[in-house]
Amino acid sequence: MEKTKNQSTKVKEYTPQEFAKAYNGLVEEMGYQILSNPAFQIRDDRTWSVVMQTQIAKVQKQQV
Repeated sequence: MEKTKNQSTKVKEYTPQEFAKAYNGLVEEMGYQILSNPAFQIRDDRTWSVVMQTQIAKVQKQQV
């Protein structure tokens, strides 16, 4: 069996601004965006938790 050398690959770290710019470009290109809405969910102990429900939705065109 042949031994392989440990190879470390460098992963580019992005800033939040770079991520936002890339995401906005993808939204513009594809016409879809990720939406999140809060919802209440009952728990076993009869209390409520707030959860976030996410979905992919078509971008609505702004009317001028």
